[in-house]
Amino acid sequence: MIENYSSKYRSEWIEFCESYKECSIYHTIQWIDFTSEIFNCTNTSLICLERNKIVGIFPLLRKKKVYISTPLRDRGGIVADTREAGQKLFDQFIKTSGPNKFNIKLVDADELKYYPKKWLRKAGKTRSLLSLARNQEEIWKSFKTAARNQFRKAEKSGLHFSQLNFSEYYEDFEKLFLLTRKKLGTLSYPRGYFKLMYDYMGDNYFKVFGAFKDSRLIGMDILLTFNDRVIYAYAAYNLAYLKYNINDFMIWNLIKWSMENNIRIFDFSADSNKNRGLIKFKSKWSDMQMPSYEITNIPENGSNKSIVKYREFVLQKAPKVFLQKLSDIIVPKLFF
Repeated sequence: MIENYSSKYRSEWIEFCESYKECSIYHTIQWIDFTSEIFNCTNTSLICLERNKIVGIFPLLRKKKVYISTPLRDRGGIVADTREAGQKLFDQFIKTSGPNKFNIKLVDADELKYYPKKWLRKAGKTRSLLSLARNQEEIWKSFKTAARNQFRKAEKSGLHFSQLNFSEYYEDFEKLFLLTRKKLGTLSYPRGYFKLMYDYMGDNYFKVFGAFKDSRLIGMDILLTFNDRVIYAYAAYNLAYLKYNINDFMIWNLIKWSMENNIRIFDFSADSNKNRGLIKFKSKWSDMQMPSYEITNIPENGSNKSIVKYREFVLQKAPKVFLQKLSDIIVPKLFF
Protein backbone atom coordinates (compact mmCIF):
# COMPACT_ATOMS: atom_id res chain seq x y z
CA MET A 1 0.00 0.00 0.00
CA ILE A 2 1.29 3.46 -0.93
CA GLU A 3 0.50 6.45 1.25
CA ASN A 4 1.49 10.09 1.43
CA TYR A 5 3.92 10.89 4.20
CA SER A 6 2.43 12.54 7.27
CA SER A 7 3.81 13.36 10.71
CA LYS A 8 2.28 10.19 12.17
CA TYR A 9 4.93 8.25 10.23
CA ARG A 10 7.83 10.42 11.38
CA SER A 11 9.36 7.98 13.88
CA GLU A 12 8.91 5.04 11.48
CA TRP A 13 10.60 7.01 8.66
CA ILE A 14 13.54 7.79 10.95
CA GLU A 15 13.81 4.14 11.98
CA PHE A 16 13.71 2.99 8.34
CA CYS A 17 16.52 5.37 7.34
CA GLU A 18 18.68 4.26 10.24
CA SER A 19 18.21 0.61 9.23
CA TYR A 20 19.21 0.93 5.57
CA LYS A 21 22.75 1.70 4.45
CA GLU A 22 21.35 2.87 1.10
CA CYS A 23 19.78 5.86 2.87
CA SER A 24 21.83 9.04 2.91
CA ILE A 25 21.50 12.10 5.12
CA TYR A 26 19.37 13.55 2.30
CA HIS A 27 16.75 10.83 2.81
CA THR A 28 16.19 11.74 6.47
CA ILE A 29 13.02 13.49 7.50
CA GLN A 30 15.15 16.12 9.25
CA TRP A 31 16.75 17.07 5.92
CA ILE A 32 13.39 17.07 4.17
CA ASP A 33 11.97 19.40 6.85
CA PHE A 34 14.97 21.72 6.48
CA THR A 35 14.74 21.93 2.70
CA SER A 36 10.96 22.37 2.85
CA GLU A 37 11.46 25.50 4.93
CA ILE A 38 14.46 26.99 3.12
CA PHE A 39 12.91 26.55 -0.34
CA ASN A 40 9.33 27.21 0.76
CA CYS A 41 8.05 24.00 -0.80
CA THR A 42 5.66 21.19 0.13
CA ASN A 43 6.67 17.77 1.40
CA THR A 44 4.91 15.30 -0.91
CA SER A 45 6.99 12.25 0.03
CA LEU A 46 5.57 8.75 -0.36
CA ILE A 47 5.86 5.60 1.73
CA CYS A 48 5.22 1.97 0.91
CA LEU A 49 3.59 -0.06 3.70
CA GLU A 50 3.32 -3.80 4.20
CA ARG A 51 1.55 -5.07 7.33
CA ASN A 52 1.64 -1.50 8.69
CA LYS A 53 5.43 -1.39 8.38
CA ILE A 54 7.38 0.96 6.11
CA VAL A 55 9.22 -1.06 3.46
CA GLY A 56 10.06 1.82 1.11
CA ILE A 57 10.37 5.60 1.05
CA PHE A 58 10.42 8.21 -1.70
CA PRO A 59 11.54 11.69 -0.54
CA LEU A 60 9.74 14.29 -2.68
CA LEU A 61 9.30 18.03 -2.47
CA ARG A 62 6.98 20.06 -4.67
CA LYS A 63 7.25 23.72 -5.62
CA LYS A 64 4.60 25.00 -8.01
CA LYS A 65 4.65 22.48 -10.88
CA VAL A 66 8.01 20.85 -10.19
CA TYR A 67 8.85 17.80 -8.04
CA ILE A 68 12.41 17.38 -6.74
CA SER A 69 13.78 14.65 -4.52
CA THR A 70 16.64 16.70 -3.02
CA PRO A 71 16.89 20.39 -4.00
CA LEU A 72 20.42 21.54 -4.89
CA ARG A 73 21.99 18.30 -3.61
CA ASP A 74 23.19 15.22 -5.47
CA ARG A 75 21.56 12.24 -3.79
CA GLY A 76 17.94 11.19 -3.33
CA GLY A 77 15.24 8.99 -4.74
CA ILE A 78 13.66 5.72 -3.68
CA VAL A 79 15.03 3.34 -1.06
CA ALA A 80 13.04 0.13 -0.63
CA ASP A 81 13.15 -3.41 0.74
CA THR A 82 12.42 -4.90 -2.67
CA ARG A 83 12.39 -3.90 -6.31
CA GLU A 84 8.61 -4.39 -6.32
CA ALA A 85 8.11 -1.94 -3.44
CA GLY A 86 10.34 0.64 -5.14
CA GLN A 87 8.50 0.34 -8.44
CA LYS A 88 5.14 0.71 -6.68
CA LEU A 89 6.34 3.99 -5.18
CA PHE A 90 7.42 5.35 -8.55
CA ASP A 91 4.26 4.15 -10.31
CA GLN A 92 2.12 5.90 -7.71
CA PHE A 93 4.14 9.08 -8.12
CA ILE A 94 3.64 9.06 -11.90
CA LYS A 95 -0.11 8.50 -11.47
CA THR A 96 -0.51 11.47 -9.15
CA SER A 97 2.07 13.93 -10.54
CA GLY A 98 0.27 14.42 -13.84
CA PRO A 99 2.03 16.63 -16.39
CA ASN A 100 4.32 18.22 -13.81
CA LYS A 101 8.09 18.21 -14.14
CA PHE A 102 10.32 16.08 -11.91
CA ASN A 103 14.01 15.51 -11.18
CA ILE A 104 15.41 12.71 -9.01
CA LYS A 105 19.14 12.59 -8.27
CA LEU A 106 20.78 9.18 -7.95
CA VAL A 107 24.24 7.89 -7.18
CA ASP A 108 24.89 4.56 -8.87
CA ALA A 109 23.44 2.09 -11.31
CA ASP A 110 22.01 -0.19 -8.60
CA GLU A 111 19.42 2.45 -7.70
CA LEU A 112 18.12 2.62 -11.27
CA LYS A 113 16.14 -0.60 -10.89
CA TYR A 114 13.06 1.25 -9.65
CA TYR A 115 12.71 3.56 -12.66
CA PRO A 116 11.80 3.30 -16.37
CA LYS A 117 14.81 3.81 -18.63
CA LYS A 118 13.04 6.41 -20.77
CA TRP A 119 13.66 9.08 -18.11
CA LEU A 120 17.22 8.04 -17.28
CA ARG A 121 20.20 10.21 -18.14
CA LYS A 122 23.63 10.89 -16.79
CA ALA A 123 23.64 13.98 -14.61
CA GLY A 124 26.93 15.34 -15.95
CA LYS A 125 28.58 14.90 -12.56
CA THR A 126 31.30 12.70 -11.07
CA ARG A 127 31.14 11.37 -7.53
CA SER A 128 34.35 10.66 -5.60
CA LEU A 129 34.45 8.12 -2.75
CA LEU A 130 37.04 6.70 -0.38
CA SER A 131 36.52 3.36 1.35
CA LEU A 132 37.73 3.43 4.95
CA ALA A 133 37.60 -0.35 5.40
CA ARG A 134 41.37 -0.46 5.96
CA ASN A 135 43.66 0.76 8.69
CA GLN A 136 44.97 4.31 8.69
CA GLU A 137 48.49 3.40 7.60
CA GLU A 138 47.24 1.41 4.59
CA ILE A 139 45.02 4.28 3.47
CA TRP A 140 47.82 6.84 3.93
CA LYS A 141 50.22 4.75 1.86
CA SER A 142 47.60 4.31 -0.88
CA PHE A 143 47.74 8.04 -1.68
CA LYS A 144 50.27 9.28 -4.19
CA THR A 145 53.47 10.84 -2.92
CA ALA A 146 52.41 14.29 -4.16
CA ALA A 147 49.24 14.27 -2.02
CA ARG A 148 51.12 13.14 1.08
CA ASN A 149 53.81 15.78 0.53
CA GLN A 150 51.20 18.53 0.22
CA PHE A 151 49.73 17.51 3.56
CA ARG A 152 53.17 17.42 5.19
CA LYS A 153 53.94 20.88 3.80
CA ALA A 154 50.76 22.24 5.37
CA GLU A 155 51.52 20.56 8.69
CA LYS A 156 55.07 21.94 8.76
CA SER A 157 53.76 25.45 8.12
CA GLY A 158 52.14 25.42 11.55
CA LEU A 159 48.51 24.64 10.71
CA HIS A 160 46.45 22.84 13.28
CA PHE A 161 43.09 21.10 13.07
CA SER A 162 40.15 21.16 15.46
CA GLN A 163 36.52 20.11 15.68
CA LEU A 164 34.40 23.16 16.44
CA ASN A 165 31.12 24.07 18.10
CA PHE A 166 29.03 25.43 15.22
CA SER A 167 26.92 27.59 17.54
CA GLU A 168 30.06 29.59 18.27
CA TYR A 169 31.47 29.64 14.73
CA TYR A 170 28.51 29.81 12.32
CA GLU A 171 29.06 33.51 11.57
CA ASP A 172 32.72 32.80 10.78
CA PHE A 173 31.68 30.01 8.43
CA GLU A 174 29.16 32.16 6.56
CA LYS A 175 31.75 34.92 6.07
CA LEU A 176 34.40 32.50 4.79
CA PHE A 177 31.90 30.68 2.61
CA LEU A 178 30.76 33.92 0.97
CA LEU A 179 34.38 34.82 0.17
CA THR A 180 34.99 31.36 -1.27
CA ARG A 181 31.93 31.58 -3.52
CA LYS A 182 32.90 35.08 -4.62
CA LYS A 183 36.31 33.80 -5.69
CA LEU A 184 34.60 31.05 -7.71
CA GLY A 185 32.19 33.54 -9.27
CA THR A 186 29.06 31.74 -8.09
CA LEU A 187 26.12 32.46 -5.80
CA SER A 188 26.28 31.67 -2.10
CA TYR A 189 23.33 30.51 0.02
CA PRO A 190 20.71 32.67 1.75
CA ARG A 191 21.70 34.21 5.07
CA GLY A 192 20.91 31.80 7.87
CA TYR A 193 21.01 28.76 5.58
CA PHE A 194 23.71 26.93 7.55
CA LYS A 195 22.34 27.93 10.95
CA LEU A 196 18.91 26.58 9.99
CA MET A 197 20.51 23.39 8.67
CA TYR A 198 22.33 22.93 11.97
CA ASP A 199 19.13 23.56 13.95
CA TYR A 200 17.37 20.79 12.04
CA MET A 201 20.21 18.27 11.83
CA GLY A 202 21.82 18.75 15.25
CA ASP A 203 25.23 17.67 16.48
CA ASN A 204 24.67 14.01 15.63
CA TYR A 205 24.55 14.64 11.89
CA PHE A 206 26.20 18.03 11.44
CA LYS A 207 29.94 18.29 12.17
CA VAL A 208 32.14 21.34 11.65
CA PHE A 209 35.94 21.53 11.65
CA GLY A 210 38.48 24.29 11.39
CA ALA A 211 42.06 24.91 10.30
CA PHE A 212 44.07 27.47 12.25
CA LYS A 213 47.30 29.25 11.42
CA ASP A 214 48.66 30.26 14.80
CA SER A 215 45.39 31.44 16.42
CA ARG A 216 43.74 32.64 13.20
CA LEU A 217 40.87 30.62 11.70
CA ILE A 218 41.70 30.19 8.01
CA GLY A 219 39.43 27.37 6.85
CA MET A 220 36.29 25.45 7.80
CA ASP A 221 34.57 22.31 6.53
CA ILE A 222 31.15 20.84 7.22
CA LEU A 223 30.65 17.08 7.23
CA LEU A 224 27.18 15.54 7.18
CA THR A 225 27.23 12.14 8.86
CA PHE A 226 24.66 9.38 8.66
CA ASN A 227 24.93 5.66 9.36
CA ASP A 228 28.44 4.59 8.25
CA ARG A 229 28.99 7.41 5.72
CA VAL A 230 30.15 11.01 5.88
CA ILE A 231 29.53 13.54 3.13
CA TYR A 232 32.12 16.24 2.56
CA ALA A 233 29.39 18.81 2.09
CA TYR A 234 30.64 22.41 2.36
CA ALA A 235 34.08 24.02 2.43
CA ALA A 236 35.09 27.61 3.16
CA TYR A 237 38.61 29.06 3.20
CA ASN A 238 40.48 32.28 3.73
CA LEU A 239 41.89 32.66 0.23
CA ALA A 240 44.95 34.54 1.44
CA TYR A 241 46.16 31.30 3.05
CA LEU A 242 45.66 28.85 0.17
CA LYS A 243 49.43 28.70 -0.31
CA TYR A 244 49.53 26.57 2.85
CA ASN A 245 47.55 23.76 1.14
CA ILE A 246 44.59 24.14 3.49
CA ASN A 247 42.46 21.78 1.37
CA ASP A 248 44.91 18.89 1.61
CA PHE A 249 45.51 19.55 5.30
CA MET A 250 41.80 19.46 6.08
CA ILE A 251 40.98 16.44 3.90
CA TRP A 252 43.46 14.07 5.54
CA ASN A 253 42.47 15.22 9.02
CA LEU A 254 38.79 14.72 8.17
CA ILE A 255 39.55 11.23 6.87
CA LYS A 256 41.38 10.39 10.11
CA TRP A 257 38.49 11.75 12.19
CA SER A 258 36.06 9.64 10.17
CA MET A 259 38.06 6.47 10.75
CA GLU A 260 38.26 7.19 14.47
CA ASN A 261 34.46 7.47 14.51
CA ASN A 262 33.76 4.16 12.73
CA ILE A 263 32.85 5.66 9.37
CA ARG A 264 33.18 3.25 6.44
CA ILE A 265 32.69 5.56 3.44
CA PHE A 266 34.04 9.08 2.92
CA ASP A 267 31.84 10.66 0.25
CA PHE A 268 33.35 13.72 -1.45
CA SER A 269 29.99 14.54 -3.11
CA ALA A 270 29.43 14.89 -6.85
CA ASP A 271 30.87 17.70 -8.96
CA SER A 272 30.07 18.96 -12.42
CA ASN A 273 32.20 17.35 -15.10
CA LYS A 274 33.00 20.89 -16.23
CA ASN A 275 34.83 21.44 -12.95
CA ARG A 276 37.80 19.31 -13.92
CA GLY A 277 40.15 20.93 -11.43
CA LEU A 278 37.99 19.98 -8.44
CA ILE A 279 37.42 16.44 -9.73
CA LYS A 280 41.18 16.04 -10.22
CA PHE A 281 41.84 17.34 -6.67
CA LYS A 282 39.38 14.87 -5.17
CA SER A 283 40.88 12.03 -7.20
CA LYS A 284 44.08 12.44 -5.13
CA TRP A 285 42.21 11.50 -1.97
CA SER A 286 39.60 9.03 -3.27
CA ASP A 287 39.82 5.45 -4.50
CA MET A 288 36.67 5.45 -6.62
CA GLN A 289 35.05 7.89 -9.04
CA MET A 290 31.74 7.20 -10.76
CA PRO A 291 29.10 9.01 -12.80
CA SER A 292 25.88 10.25 -11.19
CA TYR A 293 22.49 9.71 -12.79
CA GLU A 294 19.12 11.40 -12.70
CA ILE A 295 15.54 10.43 -13.51
CA THR A 296 13.84 13.44 -15.05
CA ASN A 297 11.43 14.72 -17.65
CA ILE A 298 13.01 18.18 -17.61
CA PRO A 299 14.80 18.96 -20.90
CA GLU A 300 18.52 19.62 -20.75
CA ASN A 301 19.47 23.24 -21.18
CA GLY A 302 22.85 23.70 -22.80
CA SER A 303 24.63 26.62 -21.13
CA ASN A 304 26.28 29.29 -23.25
CA LYS A 305 29.96 29.29 -22.25
CA SER A 306 30.33 33.01 -22.93
CA ILE A 307 27.38 33.84 -20.69
CA VAL A 308 28.67 31.54 -17.93
CA LYS A 309 32.13 33.15 -18.04
CA TYR A 310 30.63 36.65 -17.99
CA ARG A 311 28.40 35.75 -15.04
CA GLU A 312 31.39 34.38 -13.13
CA PHE A 313 33.35 37.56 -13.87
CA VAL A 314 30.51 39.80 -12.64
CA LEU A 315 30.06 37.82 -9.40
CA GLN A 316 33.81 37.79 -8.74
CA LYS A 317 33.90 41.58 -9.04
CA ALA A 318 30.65 42.18 -7.12
CA PRO A 319 30.84 43.62 -3.58
CA LYS A 320 30.25 41.01 -0.87
CA VAL A 321 27.07 42.73 0.28
CA PHE A 322 25.63 42.63 -3.24
CA LEU A 323 26.54 38.95 -3.73
CA GLN A 324 24.87 38.02 -0.44
CA LYS A 325 21.69 39.96 -1.25
CA LEU A 326 21.56 38.38 -4.69
CA SER A 327 21.96 34.93 -3.11
CA ASP A 328 19.19 35.71 -0.60
CA ILE A 329 16.81 36.48 -3.46
CA ILE A 330 17.75 33.97 -6.14
CA VAL A 331 18.86 30.75 -4.46
CA PRO A 332 15.55 29.94 -2.69
CA LYS A 333 13.90 30.15 -6.13
CA LEU A 334 16.36 27.85 -7.91
CA PHE A 335 15.09 24.61 -6.34
CA PHE A 336 17.10 22.24 -8.58
